[in-house]
Amino acid sequence: MAEKHGISPSTVSRIAHTENGLHDLWRQARETKRQHAARRIWFKTIATHPNAILDELRTMAPASYTWLYRNDGQWLQASLAGVPAYKGATRERVNWQERDEQLSLLVQAAIDALSTTQLPGKPITLQQIYHAVPTLKKYLGKRDRLPRTRRIIQAAHHGEVSTSHNTTP
Repeated sequence: MAEKHGISPSTVSRIAHTENGLHDLWRQARETKRQHAARRIWFKTIATHPNAILDELRTMAPASYTWLYRNDGQWLQASLAGVPAYKGATRERVNWQERDEQLSLLVQAAIDALSTTQLPGKPITLQQIYHAVPTLKKYLGKRDRLPRTRRIIQAAHHGEVSTSHNTTP
């Protein structure tokens, strides 16, 4: 507004605070804009990861989830209707060998995709891998149970990118 009308920002602020109701309208418009942005990001996250549970979705869009939780809780709860329930609640025994196989395939596919866009000789970072495979984050404390996945990540992190054809256990 200041640039558009050729006045100082402090003049705009002073007018906004002295004009009855103008500051409140501005604050309300800002909140509405933030609400629409948070809802749009949250919907996009759910749409792009339809099988993700709530904890996974929260790690993918933490700022939007937090804002919605604090400011638009009723809408947030309604948006979770199609989200699968927490899968760990059944306390099923985990087949770590199978889990390692599945995660290693996901990680290798992500590394293959990342290596096509990465500069030659530059190692793929752990952050890039975790961003590409968000479910991997919850297994950070269980790395000892995922030897194949761990080897693939270490190789990629140290610049030894392999293709998915030569990932032997």
